[in-house]
Amino acid sequence: MASGKRCYYEVLEVSRDADDETIKKSYRRLAMKFHPDRNPGDQEADVKFKEVSEAYDVLRDSDKRERYNRFGHAGVSNGPGGPAGADVGDIIGDLFGDFFGRRQRGPQGGRDLQTTIEIDLVDAYRGTKRTLNIPREENCGDCGGSGARRGTKPAVCRQCNGHGVVIQGQGFFRIQQTCRSCRGRGTTITDPCEKCRGRGQVEQTRELRM
Repeated sequence: MASGKRCYYEVLEVSRDADDETIKKSYRRLAMKFHPDRNPGDQEADVKFKEVSEAYDVLRDSDKRERYNRFGHAGVSNGPGGPAGADVGDIIGDLFGDFFGRRQRGPQGGRDLQTTIEIDLVDAYRGTKRTLNIPREENCGDCGGSGARRGTKPAVCRQCNGHGVVIQGQGFFRIQQTCRSCRGRGTTITDPCEKCRGRGQVEQTRELRM
C-alpha cells in the first residue's frame, strides 16, 4: 500500500470479502457520522469524511476494486489528488438518489413504433414489398430544434440559473429536484417558434419501403 494512506477496507470498517451492500451500508453510516454539517469546525471529522468517501469511490466500482486488491493504492491513483473520478457529490447521489430523486442526464431513448401489415398467403410465399408511412418527431427546420423563434435564443432559466435543477432543504439532507419552470432544460423560451410552438420538434411522415 502507498505510504500515508490507510487500507480502504479498514477505513470503511469492512472485510476484504464484503459484498457491495455491506460496503454501501458501512459508508452511509460513516459518512453521516463524519459529515461536515454534523461536525462544524471539526477538521478531523472533515478529513475522515473525505477519507471514507475516497475509499467508497474505489470499493463501490468493481474495476477499481479489482485493481486496488491487486496493486494497492498505486492501482487506483491518479496523481496527488487521489483516485480518478472521486466525486463526493456523485457518491452521495448514488446512496440517496433513489430516495430523493435524481436528475436524469444525457439523451433519452425515443419511443418504439409499431404497425401491422396484412398480406395474403400467396404474397407471403412469393415475397412482396410494401410502403409504410412512418410518423416521427424531427427537429423543427425553422428554429433548428431550439424552440425559439428564428433569430432569437432560449433564455437562461431564472428559477434554476441554468442548472436545470433546484435544491431544497438545508444541511446534510437536501433534496435536488428538476426545475419546474424549465423542466430540467436550464433554459426557457420567451419568444417561441411559430412553426413548432416552442417544442423544437415537429411531426414528419417518412416512407419506408420493405
